[in-house]
Amino acid sequence: MIFRACLFALLLMGVQGALNSQPSLFGKKVSSLGAGIVQFYPGAAIFETLKIAAAASLVFVLFGAWVVCARKVCRRTSGMNRPTEAPPWERRSSLAIAALSYGLLVLAGAVEYPSLYESAIPRFAAAGIFQLSFMTSPVGLRLMAMALMLLPLVPRNRGRFQWPYAAGCAAIVAALSVIFLSELPAASPNHMARPGFRTGGVASPRKGPPHIIWIAVDSLRVDRLDGPNRVGFLPAMQSFRDGLDTVSFRRHHVGVPRTFPSWIEMIQGRYAAETGIRHMFPGFPARDHEFEGIVSLAQKSGYKTIAVSDFAGDIFPRFATGFDVIKAPSLSLGTLIRQNIDQMFPLYTPIVTSPLLRRFFTSLKASPAYSAPHHLELLAGDALDEAAAEEASKDKPLFLTLFYSTAHFPYSAPWPYYRAFSTPAYPGPFWFQKNPSLSADDQNLDDVQKNQVRALYDGALKSVDESFAGLMSMLRARGIWDDALVILTADHGEDLFEAGILQGHGDHLRGDQTLRVPLLIKLPSSAELPAVRRIDSVSRSIDLAPTMASLAGLKGFPVARHNLQGMDLSPLFNPSEAKSSTSALLDLSAYSETEIWFSRTGSVFYQKKRLDYPGISQLLTFDPGHSGEVILNPRYEKMLVVSKHRSLVSGNWKLIYMPTKDGVDYELYDVQSDPANEHDLAALKPDVLAAMKSKFMAGVRKIETHAKIMDDFIVPEGI
Repeated sequence: MIFRACLFALLLMGVQGALNSQPSLFGKKVSSLGAGIVQFYPGAAIFETLKIAAAASLVFVLFGAWVVCARKVCRRTSGMNRPTEAPPWERRSSLAIAALSYGLLVLAGAVEYPSLYESAIPRFAAAGIFQLSFMTSPVGLRLMAMALMLLPLVPRNRGRFQWPYAAGCAAIVAALSVIFLSELPAASPNHMARPGFRTGGVASPRKGPPHIIWIAVDSLRVDRLDGPNRVGFLPAMQSFRDGLDTVSFRRHHVGVPRTFPSWIEMIQGRYAAETGIRHMFPGFPARDHEFEGIVSLAQKSGYKTIAVSDFAGDIFPRFATGFDVIKAPSLSLGTLIRQNIDQMFPLYTPIVTSPLLRRFFTSLKASPAYSAPHHLELLAGDALDEAAAEEASKDKPLFLTLFYSTAHFPYSAPWPYYRAFSTPAYPGPFWFQKNPSLSADDQNLDDVQKNQVRALYDGALKSVDESFAGLMSMLRARGIWDDALVILTADHGEDLFEAGILQGHGDHLRGDQTLRVPLLIKLPSSAELPAVRRIDSVSRSIDLAPTMASLAGLKGFPVARHNLQGMDLSPLFNPSEAKSSTSALLDLSAYSETEIWFSRTGSVFYQKKRLDYPGISQLLTFDPGHSGEVILNPRYEKMLVVSKHRSLVSGNWKLIYMPTKDGVDYELYDVQSDPANEHDLAALKPDVLAAMKSKFMAGVRKIETHAKIMDDFIVPEGI
């Protein structure tokens, strides 16, 4: 039976592989990826398949051994008191229990991480899983599976109980429980600080420089934290915001509302036009140098620098900024291949994602479908344990960067968060996730569908908030939190079908839902309480690095040469600073620009007001010379730059620059009275428009020194 179980596991694997052999990229089936497997990474594909075969064989061997033991736990006796074989129906019942138990484990996996299964199951099955998610839990289904496998231990009439086989059954159930149920419990959020208290507690301050904890939440909109109807929505983050030692910046703007360029801007304190990273897919030449900034400065100042992230953190391994330790996936052809293979066998997905075995299938960390914020708590704990075990690092202050990806589209949070703000009556098809459409389909969504997308997003944020609570508990228990300088922010916000706008980020610059993000800074326990806890003037993502350096006492961060480079914001809330030193900080201007348009179709305004270039499938290529990374085809680099929409916020005014085939269009908005940017005042306020255009062009000349201005078009060097 054990040998047959192993053979059955391999046979079932072959059937699943045949049914799901077409690989996918960004959620779409891509035949060229299969060619990439054969051409560049046949060894990786074979090795990943063998790992899955070994893991599945291990689990099926345990089930086979259980069937053998279960059949012999209670042997019937004849009239001569000799043991006889159980009748066929009783032997088959053991096999049926084993099959049912494994089926419950598969179902538990589908309820917990349904996005991993969605592409492999029919629509009615996905709807059924969604309904089931309101009735039970993954842990409940797994416990039910283990309980079923204990049925043979229940005494029966006319049988002689065979204790050795009973012990074998119990041992196998225990082993399976370790594989499928050994998840560490999530931290309780009951520790959260109440408004009016120091979030750092009253522990004795550490000697030397403070720890630095930099937490970023992908796609976090400022209205989800500070909106008037969102009191208590994100309790951990909101209690952190309300601590007496925390400063909140309410008009904080990002430069490029996409992850890679935004992170480089934050780290270096320079806009993308100066850093050279202006989109998500830079080639190796643009990254073949050290990006000096706050991380490298901390490293050179004696900090142990650590980055922890899930799928959107694939940026960290792709550029050198000074992190000693990076626990994040990489965006490469090899990773995509292994990830596709891990998802080719849906009946084995509960094995691949089990708490015990998932450490051997690390490519799944690069999949949005497997994004779970509590995984980052465990990774951060592992990184801190490793740092503490290193003799050279144990006394160093920590620079821990933790980047949550779950709130990034497709918002595929695990159970129970994907259904936390939905209802059982929702008809589909976005039960578990929703990517922006690369066609014009999203323009036809009704309010039911749009509200479901918002519900998925809110559920993803809820999962991050609970993990943030656990992270605070963990760091406080390790004696790190109280003495730390803590930053909570986002790389960009998110569009969620506001008027005339679809879903996503980086496509346009109207409104503040993608450009404004939270910035919260908690001071170390050794510092004075801030004189001002709410800053209502404009701040920028480029200001974060010099502010962190100043507050941590790190010397040597480059001083801004002009007002569109990063400025130290600490004088705004430092009680020892004179008012005269803050006047320039109260009058900052915020520059922003769009990134790549993934699609060239649709009737939304930014598709009509743009310079045309190919869609994403033609823009991207694989770079076989550097781990098969996904990069922008170099021939489109300058075209992308000249096509960018750009904006400048100064005081209450916002100017948007949009190059089109018919010339440059300008829009002007009053951001205080019209934060959604629905009423263009360019024609009504010609004097303000002229002043803002002059300030905008002067700013462009500062940050893009080699560009030419030709009939208002901003043209990069070499065109």
